[in-house]
Amino acid sequence: MKIQLTPNLSLDGTSIASSHTSIYLQELDTLFDIGIFHKQTISSNNILISHAHMDHAGALAHFISQRTLFRMTAPNIYVPSETITPFQTILQAWQQLDNCTYRYNLHAIEQKKYYELKKDYAFMAFPVSHRVPSYGFTIFQVKNKLKPIYLHLPGYEIEKLRKNGIEITNTQYEPLLSYTGDCIFQSYLDTPTFQKSRFLLMECTFLNERKNKQHAQRWGHIHWENIIQHHEILQQHEKIILVHFSPRYSQQYIDKLIETESPPSLRNKIMTLYE
Repeated sequence: MKIQLTPNLSLDGTSIASSHTSIYLQELDTLFDIGIFHKQTISSNNILISHAHMDHAGALAHFISQRTLFRMTAPNIYVPSETITPFQTILQAWQQLDNCTYRYNLHAIEQKKYYELKKDYAFMAFPVSHRVPSYGFTIFQVKNKLKPIYLHLPGYEIEKLRKNGIEITNTQYEPLLSYTGDCIFQSYLDTPTFQKSRFLLMECTFLNERKNKQHAQRWGHIHWENIIQHHEILQQHEKIILVHFSPRYSQQYIDKLIETESPPSLRNKIMTLYE
């Protein structure tokens, strides 16, 4: 199901816990995770892998092989730095099995670093708490704004300064969309940039007492109770897209629960991305 967040940014994809997660940002040529490969996402030039579990990274070799087959440019693959050696080993093995040299650029994620995606957009990675090394990501809208000391000047004076090579703007990074990846809710609370994002893409694996909040915590996941408990913080987001529901829940059950149990402050903000 495609979700249009802004005129220039949409989400599409699928996310089911323990099965597959892959979320497509078409306008940015970017994927959050690649636990499954869909042909329509082949144009993605950037893959941001939150962690190395199979349901989030298992289709990486397939994606790269297809890009290579069609002689497309090498995509940029960003993985947790702790996992880059195993990823290199796996991709080398697949090339040997495939009798083919793949085209790709594999990058170990560095913290507190802006990575350019496209003109006017960048991302940064933040460590989150899961069962294995994991990261969440924030997409920033990059804007160049006139420095305050020049705000009073008429347009022709500003243009003159620009032509003379004077730096008249400051670059600002505005958090647009944050993806938590798989993590406990405390990771959201510990990451101010997530909280400042206009849109939030958050995992919500467990929904009821059959697998309670303590169980979710032990397995490195978020429970629906966490969201209800912290609704006052979450209401600052324009939209919250919940993903990574356990396959034990049907789409109908998820929709009904969110409709009936959402706090009033979140009722018109929560959306879901399931199949």
